[in-house]
Amino acid sequence: MMLGADSVTRDRLRTGLLMLGGLLVTLYVLAPFSWLVLTSFMHEQDALSVPPQWIPQPMRWQNYIDLFNEMPFLQFTMSHSAVSHLSTGIAESSITVPVFIENLAWSCLP
Repeated sequence: MMLGADSVTRDRLRTGLLMLGGLLVTLYVLAPFSWLVLTSFMHEQDALSVPPQWIPQPMRWQNYIDLFNEMPFLQFTMSHSAVSHLSTGIAESSITVPVFIENLAWSCLP
């Protein structure tokens, strides 16, 4: 009877530790993204202040208005999209074309 209770306790401890580890990894991965979002609502001086101000006071929505009004955001987006599509196409073709040629050479053999 005692052996079963120890096994259940060990399984619960293992599950709890795995969940805690998963939570810590999740926080580690999401922390930079949350900082990115929070600083997007800050004034530049608040974002660069030492010690850091974690919650923007007040929320500065003007940053997003400035993004679309003062910068050629659509042009930047289109150029980055073109570069990413071209580089992906080049990377794919550098792998698939030699494999295709090799398979074609083997299929031509008697």
